[in-house]
Amino acid sequence: MRPDRARLVIFLAGAAALIAITLHAGMEPVLHALAALQISGLAIITLLHLPVIVLMGLAWWFVGRSYARPSVFVIARLVRDAVAETLPFSQLGGFVGGVRMLVLTGSQALDASLTLFADLLAEFGAKLIYTLAGLLVLAWLLPHTALLRSFSLALTAAFLAASLLVLLRGQFRAILNKLTLWAMRKTVPTGDVAERDFARVFTPAHLLPSFALHLLCWLLGAGEAWITFQLMGLDVSLGQALVTDSLGTAFRALGFLVPGALGIQEAGYVIVCGLFGVGPAQALAFSLARRARDIVIGLGGLGLWQALEIRKAAYSGSAKL
Repeated sequence: MRPDRARLVIFLAGAAALIAITLHAGMEPVLHALAALQISGLAIITLLHLPVIVLMGLAWWFVGRSYARPSVFVIARLVRDAVAETLPFSQLGGFVGGVRMLVLTGSQALDASLTLFADLLAEFGAKLIYTLAGLLVLAWLLPHTALLRSFSLALTAAFLAASLLVLLRGQFRAILNKLTLWAMRKTVPTGDVAERDFARVFTPAHLLPSFALHLLCWLLGAGEAWITFQLMGLDVSLGQALVTDSLGTAFRALGFLVPGALGIQEAGYVIVCGLFGVGPAQALAFSLARRARDIVIGLGGLGLWQALEIRKAAYSGSAKL
């Protein structure tokens, strides 16, 4: 099966899962839960997420601060997320969009791709810690839930793999170079990627500040989740919101093969929210509210990208004249 057809089949499967979840929850209760948020509530959670995007852009800048200004990386992060959320059929589209933004502002495609890959590693490490925090809080709130064991086993395996890579990074140097080169060939818009040693970028001085900022962003996501629940009129504690956000994010990561994690994200929120007495309709509405927030911000990001492309084209045209 061709890749585009495979993506379509996977997307349709995710859409079918979303429809099934909606039918199970009931369309009327879902719409009622969404109506409780109101347009003002959507505006609030959208505005609250903007500082998080700025922080994620700064986290990216820490691994590539010698290539561009912080504001450039913030815009690149906005575009990166915008493409990923609004154009989900392109699995690597968000990465390409982010790299393209850096290229538009004067960075070399090779350097932009390198910083992207390093930022992804820092973000993944922070996500592991955040998921662990969610499991610890879940163990405190509901020590006997079956979900705790399943996630603990998966997280333990991820931690062991990450720890092995860190401890044996010298031996994995060649593998790291090949993996980086592969990722760059997928994201660099044009040209060949030459063989070179990229391990110098993956140093504590570059990765630790980025990791810390990404971890802060994940923790702020728990606060965003709590505020969203409150705006929907749901009595959810901050600890419960942290568990919901961290494990819900983990479900979305597990569904990376599905464009936009359609259906997977919703199923994850329904499962986790159910642990705290939040019904399927409210959990589904919570997920849809987050998607609506991301689409609103994403459309703005796509508009900004196109404006910069037009300005770049106009500047190039005038220079030729």
